Amino acid sequence: YIFTTLGAEGTDGPTNTSGYQGTTLEGQVTSRNGIQEWIVAHTGTYHIESRGAGGANGTCTATANGTWQRGGLGTKLSGKFLLHQGTLLKILVGQRGIMGIDFNDEPGGGGGGSFVTYGNDTPLVVAGGGGGGGGCKVVVGESDGDPGQLGILGSRCNGTVGNGGMLCSNKEGFDVNAGSGAGLLSNGDRSNFGLGTTAKGFVNGGMGGTIHIGSYGGFGGGGYGWEYAGGGGGYTGGGVWANSTTGNAGGGGSVNHGFDKQSGYADGLDHGLVKIVLLGPASGIPKRDHDSSKRDPEKMSKARLIDHVNVYVNAPSPISTMGPSNPHQVTVFVALYDYAARTTEDLNFAKGERLQVIDNSDGDWWFARSLKTGREGYIPCNYVAAERSLDAEEWYFGKIRRADAEKKLLADCNTTGAFLVRDSETSHGNYSLSVREGDVVKHYRIRRLDGGGFYITSRSPYANLHELVAHYSKEADGLCCMLLKACPATEKPDTGGLAYSTKDSWEIPRGSLHLRQKLGQGMFGEVWAGTWNGTTPVAIKTLKPGSMEPKAFLLEAQIMKKLRHPHLIQLYAVCTETEPIYIITELMKHGSLLDFLVKGEGRNLRLPVLLDMAAQIADGMQYLEKQNYIHRDLAARNILVGEANTCKVADFGLARLVINDEYNPHEGAKFPIKWTAPEAALYNRFTIKSDVWSFGILLTELVSHGRIPYPGMTNAQTLAKVERGYRMPCPPSCPDSLYQIMLDCWKANAQERPTFEYLHSVLSDFFVSTEPSYRDLQ
Repeated sequence: YIFTTLGAEGTDGPTNTSGYQGTTLEGQVTSRNGIQEWIVAHTGTYHIESRGAGGANGTCTATANGTWQRGGLGTKLSGKFLLHQGTLLKILVGQRGIMGIDFNDEPGGGGGGSFVTYGNDTPLVVAGGGGGGGGCKVVVGESDGDPGQLGILGSRCNGTVGNGGMLCSNKEGFDVNAGSGAGLLSNGDRSNFGLGTTAKGFVNGGMGGTIHIGSYGGFGGGGYGWEYAGGGGGYTGGGVWANSTTGNAGGGGSVNHGFDKQSGYADGLDHGLVKIVLLGPASGIPKRDHDSSKRDPEKMSKARLIDHVNVYVNAPSPISTMGPSNPHQVTVFVALYDYAARTTEDLNFAKGERLQVIDNSDGDWWFARSLKTGREGYIPCNYVAAERSLDAEEWYFGKIRRADAEKKLLADCNTTGAFLVRDSETSHGNYSLSVREGDVVKHYRIRRLDGGGFYITSRSPYANLHELVAHYSKEADGLCCMLLKACPATEKPDTGGLAYSTKDSWEIPRGSLHLRQKLGQGMFGEVWAGTWNGTTPVAIKTLKPGSMEPKAFLLEAQIMKKLRHPHLIQLYAVCTETEPIYIITELMKHGSLLDFLVKGEGRNLRLPVLLDMAAQIADGMQYLEKQNYIHRDLAARNILVGEANTCKVADFGLARLVINDEYNPHEGAKFPIKWTAPEAALYNRFTIKSDVWSFGILLTELVSHGRIPYPGMTNAQTLAKVERGYRMPCPPSCPDSLYQIMLDCWKANAQERPTFEYLHSVLSDFFVSTEPSYRDLQ
């Protein structure tokens, strides 16, 4: 995968229109002027190479030794990383600066820095751009500056003049500096700006920018100075006029008495480039071989200044395949939850414990060492987060809906001052702060500053989210109340399978299961609560002998195991070698939604809570919809309920495998006629649209607290009347607008029924308050 500047240069970043028409590259350019986004196509080990752009040549007609001063070289960095399919990467390709015009004796524009980060802006590979060549003005007793010095000189690895700086580490975080251009009156200044302030050279040339994790900075150097020298370009590089800052992505342009020359002039050195090469499936370090002395140092991440010097990179990737043999590698993670070992290969750990990840090449399960106990073993990767990362903060909840944030904050364990930070639903790259005050949750937009940092009100900007939360934890300062306590995470995430030892073993020994309590009996068989390996609570569905062909079930199960979503029941394993067939899944506290509504804690739930549950079900079904998978038996009996009214869709796809005549619309009494779309019941045409029909019936079950559909009618009467156009009347206490959604789901023409994506959206916002959703601080 090759990422270029898409034809842009100078201070203007590329656009979607200019860059992506007629190409097959799956990317987009975001609104931040030139940052491209790419979704990792396949899980595997990737070589990522990032090259900063060169600075343009400066012009100097009055010099005795020529008409230009050569621009500096950019930095080249590369590394090896384990990337997972679906991971969002942000990519900025540095743009070469623009050469000065010879009759104006102008400096060259600095080259832009190139960088690759995760979607949360954690850097993987960052390469500084080169400084621009010096211009000249004939002044008695002065001479041109020298653009040829290497950018790795100077305190804190800051660039001096000329070539791009290197990535280095210090107590404040990770920095990268590019070289500044050289000017007549003095060499380009070095930058020590902690937040990566852009260049502020007037006659002295641009300054190199810096970057710190959690803030934006000048990923290359600064922009050009007025008449005398061009600084290295970068993310915030651009023109500088009278100590003001302008520009966005790309290299600094040239200047003629303050007028920006962004295009149409002679080229500088090479543009930047980002190259991402898939080396192979996730492998990296050999499995179970954690001896650091056996690792090939050539496979470690390196950076080099082109044609000059080699140094090791301080790559802060939280998912790199490199282990602790690299002293600079970030491999320390923090436990987000308690975890009890399920096998002898697992590692016990407690919430807050620091763990050193040794091998993360196996996807869902990583091999780690506890820094508290010294013990080693496998851990579920979604139970930990990189130390000092945003994900490691108790108050950060990532990508959750506003409605879910309110539900969590209004739980009994929270009081006034409870809060959380989440990703914005409407503004990519921004965040929202949700705060409980009494029995109300108020929301505040957290906006991102162009030059780095965040703010709720522009009068109080902060370098990162940590500082913003720390401030409002000390005083309300305009919020409804002070931030007192992070909302606790009440539920642990599902692990990717039962354990590391079963990740490739779909079939498990029947003797490893213990059936403890019968939970119920459904159409396919019995459901039991039990334990696996004497350690892990699971649900065990026992299928009636002869009800399914084992080989056909195994083929379907291979597909079902790969379907993962927060609102789908996860299939862990199966036992198929003898009958009855066992299906092992996660265990949900409250059992089926039908039992929950009729005789459980759901009997007294009010409509807003019930419709939130409906939205969760639609969310799981929209995932199946996108996977082109059909449920065929969507009903309250096949929805399971867990803590905090969490709903998950179960038994998806099983109905297709039943070979018993009882499951036949014409011969069997057990076929769910009242939930089945007419085209499916009469002609066996099951589609995702027939699932939508069933969802409409499920809505009536919710609002009526488990009432059987079409009360007083037999299956035969129901099928005959529905075929003639009959539809159930509006249930008691059901709003007309909700009944209209049901009628839309029951349209005779299947193609006119809504999508689950639409149903999820409309049900999620069904009870939108008339008061403002978000508060603004003055």
